[in-house]
Amino acid sequence: MFKKIRHLFNAYVLSTDMPLRGRLFNMTIILCLGGSVFGLVSTMIQASSVISVVSTAVLVALLVALLVLCNWKRAYDVGGLIVVGTTCFIVFPFIFFSGGGMNSGMVAYFILGVVMIAVMLDGRSYYIALVLYIITCLVCYTLDHFYHGLVTPIASDFLVYVDICTSFVGAAVLISLVLKYQDRETTRARREAENELLRAEEASRAKGDFLSNMSHEIRTPMNAIIGMTTIGKRVSGPSEKDHYFEQINDASNHLLGIINDILDMSKIEANKLVLSELPFDLRKVISMVSNVTGFRAADVGQNIEVKVDERLPSLLIGDDQRLAQVITNLLANAVKFSPEGATILLDVVLLDEADGVCTLRVDVEDHGIGISDEQKSRLFKSFEQAEAGISRAYGGTGLGLAISKRIVEAMGGSIWLESELGRGSTFSFTVSLPIADDSTGEEQQQGERAEELSEADFDIDLSAYCILLVEDIEVNRTIVNALLEPTGVRIDEAQNGVEALAMFEDDPVRYDLILMDVQMPEMDGYTATRKIRALETPEAQAVPVIAMTANVFREDIEQALDAGMNAHIGKPIDLARLLDLLGCYLLSEGS
Repeated sequence: MFKKIRHLFNAYVLSTDMPLRGRLFNMTIILCLGGSVFGLVSTMIQASSVISVVSTAVLVALLVALLVLCNWKRAYDVGGLIVVGTTCFIVFPFIFFSGGGMNSGMVAYFILGVVMIAVMLDGRSYYIALVLYIITCLVCYTLDHFYHGLVTPIASDFLVYVDICTSFVGAAVLISLVLKYQDRETTRARREAENELLRAEEASRAKGDFLSNMSHEIRTPMNAIIGMTTIGKRVSGPSEKDHYFEQINDASNHLLGIINDILDMSKIEANKLVLSELPFDLRKVISMVSNVTGFRAADVGQNIEVKVDERLPSLLIGDDQRLAQVITNLLANAVKFSPEGATILLDVVLLDEADGVCTLRVDVEDHGIGISDEQKSRLFKSFEQAEAGISRAYGGTGLGLAISKRIVEAMGGSIWLESELGRGSTFSFTVSLPIADDSTGEEQQQGERAEELSEADFDIDLSAYCILLVEDIEVNRTIVNALLEPTGVRIDEAQNGVEALAMFEDDPVRYDLILMDVQMPEMDGYTATRKIRALETPEAQAVPVIAMTANVFREDIEQALDAGMNAHIGKPIDLARLLDLLGCYLLSEGS
């Protein structure tokens, strides 16, 4: 019983889930209820008049009813008016005239009424109630002074003093509790405001540092691209031009990686990170990631050692690209912060396997600069690095670990760090992934073999086919023409969806495939595709339409497919991916 009462008191008086007006109302009603119950017992002991006993009992019942109804309806302002009006203008005069008047502690009752008005009312109603209450009390005291017969005397002088002392003590307790409660609320609100301001300042400072680092990270590869392009124009030898083209390609890939990190973080902050659920071979993912990172490590004389638990299932279900992204981030950091000649360990261990789900742990151990305990607290936060000097000394945007943390958590796992300054670091994370069954594994292996065949046939002959290229930006049309020129494919160009629809409608048999941009003036790619599919010709339904756009989020791909497109390729265009799609939709159709 006591626990239940304490729970109700915490919920309706102390909890910040209640509005401040409601908490003050409940606290005052409870205190007044306690005082009223004491007054009822006192009047019954003193054998006071029936009016005094009844009025006090009515007050107790009224307070209980108000406490229940006002919390049920959340009508604290109305309840406050009722309590103040009843207590100050009805109960006070009754008790005054039936319980001894000025000689029975009514000064303390008057103070209680003032406190009640101050706590429960605001604005104009506060001032009006206070003035009317003072007038009511003055009238009562005046009548008592000039007409003693109107006041019923108290039987015992001792009880008079008890009443007076009790009233003053009750008034003092109520006032002190109200002031203490209000002071606590004010202090808590001020502390929360200060903490919120500090968090806002820290976030602003972190984002300011991030923007400064980002400006450096973006401008550095841009400077290389622009500079190498300028130099490449001046040289005449093919080998020299190839060298500068290679440098431009490296800088462009680095810049694209930065942009992808920014877009990933934007998706995560907007809660739009969606993981795919497809079968994949974890060992192939580990091999691919270690090989790609291994080239960077070899450039600085480092070695990446890979250990994979033999008990791991051959096929798992999940988002292999996101998993590879996390491991790549950790390995890239290990390479970045480890000295020349160091060995970096990538260890994948099976922790548990039950009910068709396996839990695995991935450890990336380096022997680099290490991280202090204070720096660890900032490491996985968005837009932050362990310390400001790291970005200047080693580069980086401060997004990789924050993105990795969100991806791992989305996979139902956790990521953590064990490190010591000057002794290296070990980044570890766990994920739980379903195990793919045999039929799923066979489909996945068939898809891999088909993909390997199409990628192996890189120099494909498409001279027998004609493509409709729908793109509003001239330089993008030039790039596609140049990339596909070795295939011999014929390309007709349209600058927007209106032109594309008219050209296809005039000669639907001519076009074997459509490369469709999405964002274009006059008519976008989605609308153009829907209108082409709606044409009453068999070619309109059969022609493959491939979205070719910079919109690369999962929802963008789904929107393209919903519009009637067959596939999606992002910009910047991956030539191998483009040739793979062309081979899939043209050569397979013609065979």
